[in-house]
Amino acid sequence: MPASVDAIGHLMLVDPQQRRITVDARGATIEIGFPDLPSALEAYRSFTRQGSASRVMHLLQRELRRTDLALDFRVRGSSVARLSGDTRGNVAGRLLQLGGTDLRMRGMLRALLGW
Repeated sequence: MPASVDAIGHLMLVDPQQRRITVDARGATIEIGFPDLPSALEAYRSFTRQGSASRVMHLLQRELRRTDLALDFRVRGSSVARLSGDTRGNVAGRLLQLGGTDLRMRGMLRALLGW
């Protein structure tokens, strides 16, 4: 049985290229916002260099299930991916070794084209 956690907070990170990455927690959802697609891809690449991406994603999803939290990844305000304890993932997420992450193609297109 998950232990429901409500998170509240705001954090802003600045990467080496001076791009601002925001982390906003509201209730059961934590939004991670990137200013553009290159910064999101760079974060993904650094994450995958840390080890087996699929193993890390599996462990992360297990902890999200225990706390009943969800991660919503955004680029330019558009939701591009979501991971929670109950997401099953889609083909694109599995191809990128993102485990149960649901990649949102419409959000990816919006982020890519700047809509």
